[in-house]
Amino acid sequence: MYIMNGRIGNDEVGKPTSKNTSVVDYAISTADVLYLVENFDVLPFSSLYSDIHCPLELVLNCSNIKQSNVNINVESGENNTYIGKWNHDQVNEYKENLDKESISQLLSFIMTKTENVQNVDKNTIDEIVNEIRDVLLNSARNTFGEFVQKTYGFDYTGGKQNHRDWFNTECRRERRAFRKSKRI
Repeated sequence: MYIMNGRIGNDEVGKPTSKNTSVVDYAISTADVLYLVENFDVLPFSSLYSDIHCPLELVLNCSNIKQSNVNINVESGENNTYIGKWNHDQVNEYKENLDKESISQLLSFIMTKTENVQNVDKNTIDEIVNEIRDVLLNSARNTFGEFVQKTYGFDYTGGKQNHRDWFNTECRRERRAFRKSKRI
């Protein structure tokens, strides 16, 4: 594990991350991911994002990574619904599928919520981000389609049973995805 603060990108000096007093927020990476880091920086303090912490900016260059079939999970449950893979040839169709009425409502919602910046809090930002996400995902669904990943009714644990109550199918799936990402 490597701490990136004070070593990489625009933060080679080790800027403070807590209202110009100390470094309390860290970006940590493994050696496998470190070569992807294009830039790291500690941005100026803003009361919009935190009470005392400065935002960290991490830019990764993933252009040399072998692309895998990564799909966005838009529902949870046994049969997960996924949005089809991005296809650059369908960019214009994606743009056309953006719901202009929803975008207009979203803009007025943002303007209303942010009239007084002092009243903007984490919940307001979360609301706005979720609304933007919904507009973009709806366009993606309409453009690239949806499919359901089927579960096959068996619970393979690789030979060794894990009897912890919390270690369920979702944990196994996440562990498999994590191990797969380490191999990339």
